[in-house]
Amino acid sequence: MSTQIQKAEVNQFAAHTERIKVYDAAFHNAFSQQMGYAYLAGCELNAIKEALPHGEFMKWKAKFLPAIPHRSATQYMTFQTKLASVANLPTVGECRLLGNGELPEKEKEKILKAVHQAADGKTLTQLYRDLGVIREKKHPVHTPRKTVSPEDQVDAEEKTAVELANVFLTAAATLALDDKTILKLSAVKKAEVLAASIKVSDLIRKFSKKGKA
Repeated sequence: MSTQIQKAEVNQFAAHTERIKVYDAAFHNAFSQQMGYAYLAGCELNAIKEALPHGEFMKWKAKFLPAIPHRSATQYMTFQTKLASVANLPTVGECRLLGNGELPEKEKEKILKAVHQAADGKTLTQLYRDLGVIREKKHPVHTPRKTVSPEDQVDAEEKTAVELANVFLTAAATLALDDKTILKLSAVKKAEVLAASIKVSDLIRKFSKKGKA
């Protein structure tokens, strides 16, 4: 049984094995190319920004590169600047010297390879994070809500009621002392204010007695 399995592994899966190797190599190459082209895009964008008058770059980008989001363009530029400072890669000055020309294919390949080596197996997102191009989102710290006993809840509500009642009484007293306001109040309104004051006073006495008990 084991001999048949070994023969099957050798004879049947040899082609699969070779294809997997090719796919794996293409996968890693795709990542290196992604990073390399991000670097090249950033190099060109930074060169244009330096060539334009101050404050004109974003207008230029919006007009001639509307398909590239502002965030992506900024990330390309920051990525190029930060990676060039830690790896031996072409600078913005070298890109600017090309004018409207393009990098020769050999130069592009060198850059792609250099960026791949600088990445050291990391994805573009990981490299962005390491270089500070993007930052990790800070998740809010969950603080468990403090458990309040029913007794404490009642005490807190009573305290609040007393404080509000005192505020009302103070306002009512101020109102009563204001001769002009008193003259403006009708007899019915005066009676309402007095009744409300008595009711609040009773409420305060009730809570005060309960607190002393």
